[in-house]
Amino acid sequence: MVVAYHVGLPGAAAGFVGVDVFFVVSGYLITAKLLGETAPRLSTALAGFYARRARRILPALGVVLFAVMILGQALLLPTGEQQDLGKSGVAAALFAANLFFWRRGDDYFADQTAVQPLLHTWSLSVEEQLYLVWPLLVLVVGGTAPQRSPGRGRLVALALAVVTALSFGLWLWLARSDGAAAFFLAPARAWELGAGGLLAAMLGRSRPLSGARALGAMGSMLIPATFALHHLARASPTSTVGLAVLGTLGIIAGGSFAPGSAVNRVLALRALRVTGDISYAWYLWHWPLIALGRALALGERNLWRDGLLALVAYGLAYLSTRYVENPIRNGSVRWLRSARGALVAAVVFSLSMASLCLAIWKRAEGERRASLAPASLDCLGLGLVDRAVDSPCRLARGRDENLFLLGDSHANHWSPAIASFAGALDSSAFERSQSNCPVPLPAFAPNGRFRGAFVSFSDECVAFSHRVLDEVEEAAKHGVPTGVVLSAHWDTYVPAEADDDARSGIEEALAATIEALNAAGVRVLVVGPTPEFRLDPPACVARRNDDSCLLARRRFDDSTRPVARVMERVTAQRPGARYWAPDAVYCDEAYCRPTHDGRLTFRDYGHLSRYGAELAREPLSDDLRWLSTGSLAPINAERPSE
Repeated sequence: MVVAYHVGLPGAAAGFVGVDVFFVVSGYLITAKLLGETAPRLSTALAGFYARRARRILPALGVVLFAVMILGQALLLPTGEQQDLGKSGVAAALFAANLFFWRRGDDYFADQTAVQPLLHTWSLSVEEQLYLVWPLLVLVVGGTAPQRSPGRGRLVALALAVVTALSFGLWLWLARSDGAAAFFLAPARAWELGAGGLLAAMLGRSRPLSGARALGAMGSMLIPATFALHHLARASPTSTVGLAVLGTLGIIAGGSFAPGSAVNRVLALRALRVTGDISYAWYLWHWPLIALGRALALGERNLWRDGLLALVAYGLAYLSTRYVENPIRNGSVRWLRSARGALVAAVVFSLSMASLCLAIWKRAEGERRASLAPASLDCLGLGLVDRAVDSPCRLARGRDENLFLLGDSHANHWSPAIASFAGALDSSAFERSQSNCPVPLPAFAPNGRFRGAFVSFSDECVAFSHRVLDEVEEAAKHGVPTGVVLSAHWDTYVPAEADDDARSGIEEALAATIEALNAAGVRVLVVGPTPEFRLDPPACVARRNDDSCLLARRRFDDSTRPVARVMERVTAQRPGARYWAPDAVYCDEAYCRPTHDGRLTFRDYGHLSRYGAELAREPLSDDLRWLSTGSLAPINAERPSE
């Protein structure tokens, strides 16, 4: 199901529930195995369990990770693609891929993630994170009852019922409030393993179950029904996943207690058994090949190409299962037969593979910084919780004037131009930028009057904006001419399709900030939107270098004109403010271009490269000179509030 979904087969749009089916089956099998555990001590039972997991999971994963790293070096570009591969490789080797992709804000269903070769390892990470605590739960709770007694299963069933209910409630809540967390985080997925485990604990394998054939038949109908419902009724993933879980439970119950049923006869077909035997390895192999193929095609999907790559992955899965996975699982490697040997090997594998991926990441990062990254990337705060820059980052040290560059990552990419200009005039320049936070517009927040943005901002963002305003006003108190360059990803915060309330909201927020700064004697230069390309410029130029890499000027104007008009109007009404539109540097009448004189001006879809930013120094110079050499008489004005 998952392979069909990733390939893009018609009618397989709900194939993502294959992972949910897998979680239920895994929970059932693992819990049944743990309930049958006969080791005399808990430590022995746990060591045996984790050793079996290591022999089952790591051989195929190691082969695939190593192969993907080699292919990535040959096929991917060091202008972002290899870095992403290295970072995700570290996370996959440490079984934290789900946390990595969640923290990055990736959407599993978005086109941008379709070129991440290790995206699929999120599910493996979820499973292994849950299996850090699952054996303890089953073995400790089950250990309070005599071995193989009916009470043992009932105690485990009760404990699993509580865990499953709590996790299911968390999943329902997150599905409505934070879909990415509901998808990627292990606590929100535990209920699926719990559903399978609960079935194993309640039924056991020795007790007959009346109506097993009917349950199997019902389950076999519910799984296809999820596809039909998703396709015809466009059902939400929540209801689709629920049906898939119920159907899987029905099939397991029917298959376990009605061995002669039609469902079992179908599942016993040789082709399905062979595919089942290599399904884990096929899952590991298929997505990296498809993602690498799409990366070479700049993200474009092709059914025939992706289908062929899935078939190649099937062959690789068969080979890696037969010659790597099975020999290790069956004890052919002597030093891995003992639990201690397997566990030591697991630790060595994870650390070694993580080190290899880290080395690839850092090497590619060095190449990227040398050619594309802004001069002061370290000045950018990447998440107010994880990494907020505590004090203004100095871009240039001089004797006269203070220039402040404020905003989000779309302010940060102007830093080479600001630093170069300030250095030439012997001025001081500082940067205060925060990713995904429109610094310093504290009124532009959910708790303020503005409610129209499609991006929500935290209380920390508001507090950070207030702190930045305090810092600028404090600098202006010493009588040194002070100016602010204000830039942000304006057209994301207020897209072209935003309503009038959204536009009036940002207009009020921007006006309030400008008036507060003017009141402190600070001039403000507002920098407008930069082009946002459909295809990643470094990859497109390297692989195509044709008209598909360009952005039609009409499309750029349509997407940015509404918010640009707001900024033009606000600055035109205030003598202490100006507006500068950067499109003249990067666009002509027909197109916006990602290169100039054969060199890249953009390092990704919308951020400037070092060279691209430096191109703007001369066009910006008159406005920057006005900003840094004049001063306003301080007046009384209210500080913008949230």
